[in-house]
Amino acid sequence: MTVRSVARRPSEELPYVRTVLDNGLRVVTQEMSHARSVSAALFVGVGSRHEDESAAGLSHLLEHLVFKGTAGFPDPGSLSELIEGCGGSVNASTDRELTAYTARVPASAAATALNVIGELATRPLLRGSDLAAEKPVIVDEIRMYVDSPTDHVFTIFDELLFGRHPLGREIAGTPRSVRRATRDAAMAHWRRWYRPGAMVLAAAGAIDHATVLRLVERWWETDDGAPVPLAARAEPSAIGPLVAPLFGDAGSISVAHRRLAQGNLCLGMPGVSRTDPDRWTLDLLGAVLGDGMSSRLFLELRERRSLAYDVSTFAASYSDCGTVGVHAGFDPERL
Repeated sequence: MTVRSVARRPSEELPYVRTVLDNGLRVVTQEMSHARSVSAALFVGVGSRHEDESAAGLSHLLEHLVFKGTAGFPDPGSLSELIEGCGGSVNASTDRELTAYTARVPASAAATALNVIGELATRPLLRGSDLAAEKPVIVDEIRMYVDSPTDHVFTIFDELLFGRHPLGREIAGTPRSVRRATRDAAMAHWRRWYRPGAMVLAAAGAIDHATVLRLVERWWETDDGAPVPLAARAEPSAIGPLVAPLFGDAGSISVAHRRLAQGNLCLGMPGVSRTDPDRWTLDLLGAVLGDGMSSRLFLELRERRSLAYDVSTFAASYSDCGTVGVHAGFDPERL
């Protein structure tokens, strides 16, 4: 596989090196000579925001399903055992606009970590039997978050702020949407989004840029070393622009009553996108107001007035919008 752009440092001040392969995969590394381990993460540009309402939770479901078996490691758990067996860790997560696969291993097992991440993203089996077995697991995960008021209050906030927009839905979907997901739908989702041009591979630690490139280039080769045919690379059709959200009415309130000892309050508003220059100012403001025991809200609400046990600020930035607000856990009698 050839390299489209030459590996280079974006500037003398930045310690990382970036390369774009000819298939569109972006590779970013930072060699750390003092490190004894390597961390790697593959970011795929798809999340719950890219789903139709009927397919809510499909990105999260796919993230679970790839761990059930790949072409090189068909047995469930075998990839995790490979990483954990050398003293490392492997995980994955789904967010609104991306899915991430991460691994951290001793430096001697760097090749293993990159091989595992590549297997998960490029060679999943996506078997129907595995899908059937994983559905109840994800339904239980959804119920776990619903049963946690601290988590559920943020779901209510997003629903109130974004309405029927995908950003207003739970990332994992609903029990109903998960149960009706099909193998064909999961396969189509993988084929559309899990392509090199929609991925970024980042690695840092005791590994050099050239080694990472050499290992990653193998992801799109067959077992005999030949390039994977183009059709098997799952190149998608053109991806249209994201639909901008229409925020709910100012002053909207939603209350969920439960028989619990503590209440949870989430007060927020639209924020800024991740490319907005005011993002860093907003982060600084959040730190002053509600980050840590010396923050303004903590000192006022907990230390001086004893109105809440926990109080903090939050902010989320997406490609074209964001949210910002305050969360507190309190005695319902003192609301």
